[in-house]
Amino acid sequence: MSEVSAEHVDVLNDIFTLDLRSCDVAICLASIQQGEAIPIFVRLDLSLGLTQTFREVVSLLTEDYRKEWQKHNILLRYYAPESKPDDYEIELLDLTQYNTISKQIEPLVSFQDLGVFEEEEEFIANLRFYCIIVKPPNNEPIYFYRSYTHKKMLSKSSFFAIWRGQHEYDRVKVPIFL
Repeated sequence: MSEVSAEHVDVLNDIFTLDLRSCDVAICLASIQQGEAIPIFVRLDLSLGLTQTFREVVSLLTEDYRKEWQKHNILLRYYAPESKPDDYEIELLDLTQYNTISKQIEPLVSFQDLGVFEEEEEFIANLRFYCIIVKPPNNEPIYFYRSYTHKKMLSKSSFFAIWRGQHEYDRVKVPIFL
């Protein structure tokens, strides 16, 4: 496997040194309808508080990696389909080599134009992943993908919960009964 380029290392360093407070944050959900290859994407309409929560999620994730990167405990390498990366490995995926993936995530390029999530049953039943999009001022967005399983539903998850108020989603901050 070949060495990653200095350009890729620079991009990773830029991500690690990004001031997330100056970035816009959006959450997009992806649902793959039966028989389709391209997901349907929608945006969550987030409260300021929930936007900050997702900003903190990205901050904690990148901070952990940044510390390990500075200690030279992280290995950046090219993705291989058969690989199962260890915790100290970050895989680089060149999307120009994977047209299918590029086509699937292409709608995220203009995430601001996506429709707003409306809690439709069929969409929820086919939800497969979501993306936290961090948009630095005057720079390209950074996409953080996370697979979705039904275990992440409030009744099954130990993570923070969100709910829809009148017009936007917010973090649940008060104790509730399930």
